[in-house]
Amino acid sequence: MDQHESDVYLLDPVSLEIRRARSPPMPDGSSVNLFCSGHAFLPDGRLFVAGGHIVDGDGVNQASLYDWRTNSWTPLPPMNHGRWYPSVVALPEGGMLVTSGSYREGPNTWQNNHIPQIWSENGGWRDLNGTVLSLYPRLHALGRDRIFASGADPLSQFLDPSGAGAWSKAPSRAEGDRQYAPSVTYAPGKIIYIGGGNDPSTRIPSAVCEVIDFGVADPAWRTTDPMSRPRRQHNATLLADGTILVTGGTRGGGGDGFNDLGPGQPYMRQRCGIR
Repeated sequence: MDQHESDVYLLDPVSLEIRRARSPPMPDGSSVNLFCSGHAFLPDGRLFVAGGHIVDGDGVNQASLYDWRTNSWTPLPPMNHGRWYPSVVALPEGGMLVTSGSYREGPNTWQNNHIPQIWSENGGWRDLNGTVLSLYPRLHALGRDRIFASGADPLSQFLDPSGAGAWSKAPSRAEGDRQYAPSVTYAPGKIIYIGGGNDPSTRIPSAVCEVIDFGVADPAWRTTDPMSRPRRQHNATLLADGTILVTGGTRGGGGDGFNDLGPGQPYMRQRCGIR
């Protein structure tokens, strides 16, 4: 898993043709492993990718752009440190916010990169005031001056990315720490957090779903209909009709509960509405 290269493919959803795409380079031309990177699309369809894998816990300081029109990668200036499991979110004004991700600080020391950075086409990187977030924080852009971190930490936070960056308290979920769970904006200002986590004794994840609506006067998390079964390490995709498709994941419980692939433990899919 510590190979330092990536295999990249393009899927045509109409013809179902799959073809090989170019692999991303580092600024010096060497190859890079994008395992455990974060990514988001720019408005023009280019893909922004930040971070990657050297070894577990140690991320590269690579960031790059993939242009589907030319099948080409453009390496960007390096970030402040490496990032392994960072999150990326596109900002309304066009910049890309990168948060969290870990890097190796010493021979046996790993550090969470707590300094958020914003990349812009004309300005390069800009550092913001830092705070410690879990790896792969679940980020949602609620407007030009407010980014919402819904998890996986028990305490939610707001970030105003303007200027030096200001962090403030946000409504926190009732279900506490919920690792390896997706969080989706399913309508303007409306967010759902789906499953995840582990029971301390059984290692079984949760089926609980929580929603919040920032369009009301006093937004607060509330539970909605749960999934039909608990899931961890699953994906959630917003569909055109407003429902959410949940795919993959395991029910945990076996071994350390992290990724139980025993018979009957992995899941396929579930489609759910929001109440």
